[in-house]
Amino acid sequence: MPLASYTLVVRAGAKGCFVARNGGRKKKSGSSSSRPKRRKREYVHGGLRPDTDMEALFAGLLQDEEGRVAREEIEIDPGLEKWVPAYYGDGYNKGQEGVDGAREKVVDPTGGGNTFLGGLAVALARGKSIEEACVWGHVAASFAIEQVGFPVLSVDEEGRETWNGVRVEDRLREFQERL
Repeated sequence: MPLASYTLVVRAGAKGCFVARNGGRKKKSGSSSSRPKRRKREYVHGGLRPDTDMEALFAGLLQDEEGRVAREEIEIDPGLEKWVPAYYGDGYNKGQEGVDGAREKVVDPTGGGNTFLGGLAVALARGKSIEEACVWGHVAASFAIEQVGFPVLSVDEEGRETWNGVRVEDRLREFQERL
């Protein structure tokens, strides 16, 4: 089992999405090493088995490539477990309970999940964190579910692109402030 970093995003419609990242260790950004890079270890894939020696598996976790403890060069990432609410999810209209305010805006949820994944992928490709990428995904999905079919692409009086009459940047900013 390779001890690599992973992230899991579970979409849950109007409830938003759950994000889990395992964390782990990484070299601090300011540290430099003059040691040559060693070849990547070969790992056997397939998960844990009853005969897996867990102590041996985690032995050396805080050691550098030569086996020396390098705590001053290692930063521990605690990981992440978080729910990110949907744009039209709980608390959309702050004066109303649940998703009541969203029911007026959500016309057809068809394609919302795929649009969420597209927004998530674009944000990750642009170097955003997984949490911010989920926000981008929810904003993208919000445009997809406001009507039957595709969102309406147009240009406002200042020549800026709008979707369903709203600038994407404005909706993204408003959602980030709400969170």
